[in-house]
This record gives sequence, structure tokens and C-alpha cells, in this order.
Amino acid sequence: MNCLRCNADNSEEAKFCKNCGMDMAYVPAPKNDGLQQSVLFLLVVLGWHYMIFLMWDAINLYVRKQALHSSATEMTNIYKIADWFGTGSTIILMLVLAIIVKNNTVRIFLIILVLIRIAMTLSYTLIK
Repeated sequence: MNCLRCNADNSEEAKFCKNCGMDMAYVPAPKNDGLQQSVLFLLVVLGWHYMIFLMWDAINLYVRKQALHSSATEMTNIYKIADWFGTGSTIILMLVLAIIVKNNTVRIFLIILVLIRIAMTLSYTLIK
């Protein structure tokens, strides 16, 4: 059996390496780089949602200022464009990340979020 640290040849019964003294029962933990990538992707999704909410706040401030000087149709169009941009870009971002991510749990989570977002969008469209 070879030592993992110094690659010295040791007997099968050895508890420690005869060359460097390393514990021969040591088994290195598997690298989990996919977890860091998955966390990064989830942070990107959360950050994107936060940016969309900031966009809505900015639009609401604009609409409040312009409401006295514009028609209701113009304000409705602004809301529709912002809503479709926010919803569409969020769904596309989550789908792209679901394709790229290596962690299956995160992939399933993102797909569930996409389905919920689509269901909410359809329900809002049908109610209007």
C-alpha cells in the first residue's frame, strides 16, 4: 500500500507510513466544487430578483410622477412592458442556470421555481 502523502511503499498492516508518519487509514474527503457553483447560481437568481424589485420601485416612482400628466393607457403599457421583461428575463435566467448547474438538487429547485413563476404569470394573465 502506498502512502497518499509521500507515495512510499508500506505493508498492508501498517497503521502509519514508515517514511513520513502519515496515518494510513486517512481517506481524503471528496472535493465538492459543485456546491460552491450551486450556491453562486442561487445567489445570482436572488440578486436578479432583487434587481427586478428595484426596477419595479423605480417604475412606480416614475408612474406616480407621470400619473397626473399622462393617460391611463400609457401607464398600463409601461407596467405591461416591465412585467413581461421582468418575468421573461427571470425565467430565462433560471432555465439557463438549471442547465448549467452540476448539483441535481439545485437543478430541481430552479426548475420548480421556473414552474411556479410560469404558473403565477399565467394565473395573473387569466385573472386580468
